[in-house]
Amino acid sequence: MRLKSMILLWSAIFSITATAAEYRSKFFNKPVKVLWSISGKDRNQMTVKYSEKKISADAAEYLMTVKNNSNKPLMLTPAAEVEVPFAKPEFWNGYVRAGEATFDPGDKLLSTWFPAQAAFKDGKALIMGVNPMSLYSRIDSGSISRNNRNFLRIAFPVYLEAGKKFTCSVVLTATYARYKYHDVIQKYYDLFPNAYKPAIFVSDSLISSETGYLFWNQNKFEYKYPSEVIRRVFAGRSSWEWCYKPFVLAGDWGITDATLGWGKYKKAGQLEKAREKIRRRMSGAAYCNVQPMWYLNVRWTGWDMLKRYPGINTKNPPPKRKCWGQDATDGIYSFGGEYGKLFLKGLDTVAKDHPLAKGIGWDSCFAHQEIQPDNAGYPDTFPKSFYDGKPMALEAVGVSHLLDHSRRRSLANAVNFKLTSPYMIGVRTDAGLYEGHPMQRPERLMRIEAMRARLGSPKTISWHKHFSPDHIKWVDWEDMTNDEAADALSQLAENTLFLSYYWGCIPAPTMPAIGIQKLMKAYPELIDLCRLGWQPSPAIDLPRGFLAARYGKMENARIAIINPGFENKELTVKFPASYWNNKAVIAAPENGKTSRSVLKSSGTELTFNSPARSITVIKVAAVAELPPKNIEIAGTRIAEYGNIPFYRFEVKSAFDMSFQVKFGRSASSDTARIRCAGKSIRFKTGEPVELKLDTATFERDVQAGNLRCALLEYIEYPRCATYELDPETLSGIALSAKAVSGEIEIVVPSDADAKLKAEVQRIADWFSFHTEYTSGKAVTPQIVSAPSGKKSAILFSTSADDLGKYQQMRAFSENGNIKLVSSSPEFWKELILETLNRFDATYPWYGKLPVKGGFEKAGLAGKTLMERPVKRRLRPTLLEMMERCKIY
Repeated sequence: MRLKSMILLWSAIFSITATAAEYRSKFFNKPVKVLWSISGKDRNQMTVKYSEKKISADAAEYLMTVKNNSNKPLMLTPAAEVEVPFAKPEFWNGYVRAGEATFDPGDKLLSTWFPAQAAFKDGKALIMGVNPMSLYSRIDSGSISRNNRNFLRIAFPVYLEAGKKFTCSVVLTATYARYKYHDVIQKYYDLFPNAYKPAIFVSDSLISSETGYLFWNQNKFEYKYPSEVIRRVFAGRSSWEWCYKPFVLAGDWGITDATLGWGKYKKAGQLEKAREKIRRRMSGAAYCNVQPMWYLNVRWTGWDMLKRYPGINTKNPPPKRKCWGQDATDGIYSFGGEYGKLFLKGLDTVAKDHPLAKGIGWDSCFAHQEIQPDNAGYPDTFPKSFYDGKPMALEAVGVSHLLDHSRRRSLANAVNFKLTSPYMIGVRTDAGLYEGHPMQRPERLMRIEAMRARLGSPKTISWHKHFSPDHIKWVDWEDMTNDEAADALSQLAENTLFLSYYWGCIPAPTMPAIGIQKLMKAYPELIDLCRLGWQPSPAIDLPRGFLAARYGKMENARIAIINPGFENKELTVKFPASYWNNKAVIAAPENGKTSRSVLKSSGTELTFNSPARSITVIKVAAVAELPPKNIEIAGTRIAEYGNIPFYRFEVKSAFDMSFQVKFGRSASSDTARIRCAGKSIRFKTGEPVELKLDTATFERDVQAGNLRCALLEYIEYPRCATYELDPETLSGIALSAKAVSGEIEIVVPSDADAKLKAEVQRIADWFSFHTEYTSGKAVTPQIVSAPSGKKSAILFSTSADDLGKYQQMRAFSENGNIKLVSSSPEFWKELILETLNRFDATYPWYGKLPVKGGFEKAGLAGKTLMERPVKRRLRPTLLEMMERCKIY
């Protein structure tokens, strides 16, 4: 039921309780009542309005708006309670931590709260939370018991000024909860996709890692071809860069005219010169496949700026230190007041005057400070709250307004997202950067899990730095031999990789990835998985001792099965039908190994061998109707040199039955084909790939117990076909030896289009880089308009005769030459990048470890850490770390 507006008068201490609505769900036998209440002090006149709206078929948002009609501010606590519809529940209070937690500014607990809590029983959950886009300076959440009844409760302490309105939002929903709080977080991702996904204008570059300053500070690295290093690290996939220090005076982050007259900038020409310098430094980003993020710091400013805008500091006295080559102060509030106006003007200036900047890189974005009434930005901050009887506001409220302003200018937000950053910062972030490393402080894994949950997906977090012996102080490097140090570092790198797959995060190149073979090899797959979208709920059951992460959904999903242990094991993974839209899945490992599946009326069970210290990615190739009788399937990905990879499933059944199967497409632009029981069916671009299988049409196989058997093969024809350039073919051409001896030429016809001429330099860069690190001398092939006949050539062509059916691009070997063919100029970049990936597969490069940071003491400086078997287990192991943090 819905309550009408009401005018209420209270005496010195007042409280009102009312039933605002009822929530009904298929998960519970009885409705759940929403009980609103308001408590506070003083005699005032208030207006209270209730409303509700449907979010989905199984979720609703309930709102209460309170207006202060008095002439003075009030400290009020609106709250909502719902009775848990089952006895003896298990509670999750919204914190990825054990025990109860309430708001405490000293401990920053509000910051680590996911915007929902839940009660669990028998694999189901009642969820109570807030709209993740809503702003509040304080929220108290938790469960309470009263008269042998259990309730979930959320309170919104608010400091409500005269004439102001305050609206609090409560979201109620329910879900299957086989995986406890992971399912709660998954439900919120699904309910609020616009909050938990990057903004619609954000490039795939931000669903990646940042380059670790390889682009921005190219002169500080030993590599002479930074664009080629970036391409190799990310395998031609795009990335983003934290473009450090594009400012003149710290605080005037957009280099506006407000800086004119400060320091050495006395004339407008000097300011414009500084702006032009930034434009030049960003100008090569597109060639490097890098999205530049314009740097600013949300909690630092110049010391002179602080004097010009007094009252913005949050620390008293404000600390002064040297930073960015100038005097700066840490601990300021950047929203509201005159300084806040300058901040907003800077964002507008970047969007208008610097189109090469694709977003804002927000540094030190902790946003958990309590803003006091004497701060210059406090009056403009809304809503406010109170703590211990004193007014305050949460920094995240103001910073959220700044992040929203950035997005309204079509600037992405890449945020130095801290362990304590509140949920409202996470949902406004498009790419996260963690200024640290998960192995640096293993006791913080729980907090990283909470940080990851608050961010969303397919957003990613970059492990930015601190993967070196000097930073990983809990390991006793001092008493290790060089070999023992290499063994320990190798295990730490593997742990990093396991957690990266587990959380959908990506290591930055420098440091912690360049120089470590296993991390470098993982980049392409890890980025592709993250772009599918990391899902908080694994949606699978697996034995103790393993970890799992799900990417994508339904027939486009992939499951990363992580074996962090030290033994090879066979394991069975269960796909509960309730988590797969009441479907069975048809799946196979992507590593070429064979899995055995049983499709049952309850879902799918898949068995495969998992090597020690490994990650096996399972491709969900299709979903099928649940069969009335069991069906056995052996699945393999076939990837033979020179041929199109495809999936082969051997289907066996003892019964005659038919069932619908729907395959997922890797790319909607690809043509697909299914071969089964002697039939071949092609599916054109955009068509759903589905058909009904009838086991009665399968042949009986006497070698398989007279079961009905058939081969089911699924093939996708890539529009960019480079599979013919396999390592065997490229080695046969002797590409490396000929490159070093200068026997390679690049042939670009004189009438070639401008796009090809601009992109062909990438191939020249590959050879320059390759010969530099293999022979010590860079040899760059000549770019000519016609082949000489004396050298092996890389030839470019637009001849349709060289393109196979369904191909728009192709790279292949012909008479000792390499030929690249494109049906359109717009495809040259994609084709060249994919071809260079084939070169990399034959001639890989993993880089070298730094010569400082403790690597020199461990005997690893300047070396490459290759994959190696574990000799002595490093303790604690990864699972022990996770158990101690109560996230496993």
